[in-house]
Amino acid sequence: MDDLERDDSLELEELTDSARLTDVVRSSFRIPVDGKKKFYLLMENRQFFLSDISITGLGFFTASTDLFSLGDILSRCEVRLEEMRIKDLKGRIAHLTPYRDEELICGVQWIDLPRDAEKMLTSFFLEFKKNLLG
Repeated sequence: MDDLERDDSLELEELTDSARLTDVVRSSFRIPVDGKKKFYLLMENRQFFLSDISITGLGFFTASTDLFSLGDILSRCEVRLEEMRIKDLKGRIAHLTPYRDEELICGVQWIDLPRDAEKMLTSFFLEFKKNLLG
């Protein structure tokens, strides 16, 4: 047998009320773009390459561990998705996840997304997803 002996057993632990499945599973599909140069977030004249994107937010890479904190509000953001530019976005830092070496992935959730920006993101997202998944 693999690594388990016949008399060994695995025990599964039931999720507690404080760890419901909805808290563990993302609410939207994310497209990985992994630092491709045509996908980035522009804030205060600083450019951050994206790790992933969804209709409700995005993840971006940063080497600065003290630049952002959980819950920070980001104003006047611009997202560049290939040739598309979406301006005047507002978001909240939803997570800071250690990545390679000293790098972080910062997760941003959009706040009060303007209707035209939502339409542009949705259109891009659905087209990109269709091309990605075939």
